[in-house]
Amino acid sequence: MRDLLAEAPPASRVLLIYDVQSRWASRNVQTGIQGRMDPILALKEHHRALMELGIQTDLKDMSVDLQKADVDLVVCPEVFMYRDSFGERLRDYVRAGGNVLVTCFNGLMDEDGLCFTGHVPHAIHEALGIRDPDL
Repeated sequence: MRDLLAEAPPASRVLLIYDVQSRWASRNVQTGIQGRMDPILALKEHHRALMELGIQTDLKDMSVDLQKADVDLVVCPEVFMYRDSFGERLRDYVRAGGNVLVTCFNGLMDEDGLCFTGHVPHAIHEALGIRDPDL
């Protein structure tokens, strides 16, 4: 991550996405990944790394309007559940020139607790350049 942000000016801002409902879903999922996710730890590690680089961070949930957010980078550490059309809004943000860092266990489930079918992370796989064979 240091290399990614090395060219950013010191005053650049980063938006960390955290969502309580997504955390709850990741803790209660009945799959082989149960117990291997720790969204709070992932959030803390990303925040610490950015703060050590002197980069200002903000913390928002999925209701944030990404088109109006004045940030250089959106970081989604283990955002397991995409709700309120977050995946589509994140995709549109990237297509409009925004930068996003997505970690593992992202966009696997919708707000009703149902796993997305097809490509993952849901709605943004094309914007990230991910194809199923890559997984």
